Amino acid sequence: MRRLLTAVATAFLACSAMWSDTLSPAAARVAAAEKRVASTPKSWEAYNDLAFALCRLARDTGDISLYEKADAALHRSLELAPGNYEAQKLTVTTLLGKHDLEGARKLAVELNHKVPDDIGGWGLLVDVYIALGKYDEAERAAQWILDLRAGSTLGFVKAAALRDIFGDPEGAAEFYEEALKRTARSDVDEQAWLLTQDAHEVFAMGKPERAQELLKRALTLFPDSRLALAGMAAIQSAPARASR
Repeated sequence: MRRLLTAVATAFLACSAMWSDTLSPAAARVAAAEKRVASTPKSWEAYNDLAFALCRLARDTGDISLYEKADAALHRSLELAPGNYEAQKLTVTTLLGKHDLEGARKLAVELNHKVPDDIGGWGLLVDVYIALGKYDEAERAAQWILDLRAGSTLGFVKAAALRDIFGDPEGAAEFYEEALKRTARSDVDEQAWLLTQDAHEVFAMGKPERAQELLKRALTLFPDSRLALAGMAAIQSAPARASR
């Protein structure tokens, strides 16, 4: 299913050259961050906010060039406040987005050593180790999140990703649902993303109708979500492919 979803997402993105007239939640986040940068050009926090928003948009669209733009914002942030921790953490995300796995690993380990009680740093290590295929290390990092802050949204998200890798869609779906319960209602694009991840797991469990319901909820929150639309297309095309 993951390969099918990726293939359909790629095809969908190739056909989606134009944005809708109304900004998506992720694009609106970028626009708001750009306005803040324009109004407070000496604020390193504003550049961090812009980089974060660009990374969120990249996650939904698959547009790697957005990570380059995020890097530019982070470079300015670090000029204004050298060594600021949040910019460095976001740099790990951009390195992962650009597939610089070794660079991401080195920086994530360095930051984790500096601030070992930050669950965000441990979350980055989970992402890095998953990307490197080092699942035992990823599982240990995820356990640290749960040990440091039991019941955290981040802990459930990372645990869900690992359950998916280990072939346990039921466990992954349960964790994504718990993460969704803990996500702020105002964080619309994150809610939509979690719903698409949950839908993937539910579909893997052989429940296409339920998966479609979840994706419809995601599209209600985020009408032009590339991930949700690709997921819906994947589900709809799966029976026809299976019958060939």
